[in-house]
Amino acid sequence: MNLLMKQARVLELQKKWLKELGIDKETLARLTVKFPRLPGYSPGRVREKWQKELGIDKKILAQAIQKHPILAGLSPARVRDEWFKELGIDRKILARAIQKHPPLAGYRPGRVRDGWFKQLGIDKKALVHMIVKFPQLAGYNPGRVRDGWFKEFGINKKALGKIILKKPPTAGLSPGRVRHEWFRELGIDKGALGQATVRFPSLPGYSPGRIRDEWLRELRIDKKTLAGVILKYPSLAGLSPGRVGDQWLKELGIGKKTLAGLIVKYPRLAGRSIKNNLRPKLDLLKGMSIEPSKIINGLIKLASKNLKLLQLIMTVSKRNAIAIVTTGKLVSTYNRVNKKVGDLTGQSAGCWIKQHKDNEILLKSVVKEILGVGPKVMKLKLKKFARR
Repeated sequence: MNLLMKQARVLELQKKWLKELGIDKETLARLTVKFPRLPGYSPGRVREKWQKELGIDKKILAQAIQKHPILAGLSPARVRDEWFKELGIDRKILARAIQKHPPLAGYRPGRVRDGWFKQLGIDKKALVHMIVKFPQLAGYNPGRVRDGWFKEFGINKKALGKIILKKPPTAGLSPGRVRHEWFRELGIDKGALGQATVRFPSLPGYSPGRIRDEWLRELRIDKKTLAGVILKYPSLAGLSPGRVGDQWLKELGIGKKTLAGLIVKYPRLAGRSIKNNLRPKLDLLKGMSIEPSKIINGLIKLASKNLKLLQLIMTVSKRNAIAIVTTGKLVSTYNRVNKKVGDLTGQSAGCWIKQHKDNEILLKSVVKEILGVGPKVMKLKLKKFARR
């Protein structure tokens, strides 16, 4: 009799979990092994509480419980209140973070906040930003993270804090495995890799074996050469050599063999925008009637220059019948304008352009002065330029 009653109770329980959260008996049994107390909770009440307190609907809650069954035993109201009190994370943002990483609901936000500040100097505001992007971060031990990266790469607390701020998933990587893989696949030692990581925090998250194989297959750049290029310009590791090669051929008419040589010498070129940088500058060079054999060298020289200022120099020179027909003359004029703007404003011409997008008065005046077709621009007139 008792056995029949027990079987009937189990059957009723299975029906409730299926009805309220869509969790079938096989899944319920598997979750019960992980969290034996699960069958003791009312699925209807669990569903209603999470919906009411955090706006998490039935389907999403069921998925979260299947990943982390302990969730069913937590008080969503307390979870919501603690995260708001300790880190200022509101209900809507918290709900999204829990959907990404259900165990987050079980962490103590006060302890999380204190640990990351004590061990890596990451303040509350920065920590919130990181947890929203990568909720798993809240479950890591910041002391262990700090010690691991210092031991393997000599990256100190301050530098590591900046790296994790830019790329939170770095905290979840094993620094020992990262060191071993990059040395095995590309021969990059821990000192060089540590320095490259400080410059480009995403680097440890990439697969060095895949990077090596792709660059060899697409552009015939070998392992040793590629390692040297990545150390010069770590962001190269995040680019797709196939896509870079296809874009350069289609938009610039530059083949893979020539491109590979350029990247080895000037790795930053691979990361330049073709649409907003290289293509307009190529057109500008062709408009100057630069010899085809000198076009690529001209593009290299102009790649880091502000496009808007280059175009302004060419426009003013043409209107005043001043011939600029060599890349050297254009670069020289650009540098003189840039220096003058720096002397007047304390900023580079590029920074001035970004801050005064709709105001070219100062730049035009300086360009005219440098080209010898306008009066000298005085510092006293700066306010007038800024107002216009």
